[in-house]
Amino acid sequence: MRVDLKKKVEEMQKLHYGKLKGELPSILSEMQQQGIEAALKAVPDIFPRIMNKIIEYGAARFVAEEPEIMETLLGLLWEAVDKIAMKTEGAIKACNRISEGVKITDISVNFEAIDSPLKSFVRVNDKAEFTYGLGVLHFKYQDYKVYGPTDALLKFFIGEATFGAWSELDYEGLIGPFGAKASPILKNMFSGFKTRAA
Repeated sequence: MRVDLKKKVEEMQKLHYGKLKGELPSILSEMQQQGIEAALKAVPDIFPRIMNKIIEYGAARFVAEEPEIMETLLGLLWEAVDKIAMKTEGAIKACNRISEGVKITDISVNFEAIDSPLKSFVRVNDKAEFTYGLGVLHFKYQDYKVYGPTDALLKFFIGEATFGAWSELDYEGLIGPFGAKASPILKNMFSGFKTRAA
């Protein structure tokens, strides 16, 4: 029998930290079984709900204590970005601009928390083809790195935070005309989750 994912997520919102750690794996498993498109159709704001619940109890603590749960959650997030966010007109146009005026055809971004083991990376090319992984790319293959507190990174992943001036997140990497191409790509990757939560 198909599980009511929306009901499970609503019940999760009421859980204290200990029970959250016990319940979240079953929610993520159900998302995998139903498929990411079906899961987001059932609960459009599922990622903001889960991420903000983790933040409520301290994301750095959660990642340190439950690395496998966090890895599964990130894998689902990147799958959603790949199958949904990167197919939008805004994302495709932003990616098409990667190679304008330069010989480079892809951009790689590392994400790294400064207060927990959270690390991940994405790579996208000028055809809006998206790859991702856990851990980080060697710095010589990295075009950008976005880093800061775990709470802020999770908010960034759901479109509720930015990086740079007046932000808890900072970045390093290429500057100039090519450097300016990364920001709209990242914005299009994650802004849809914020819209879905509205």
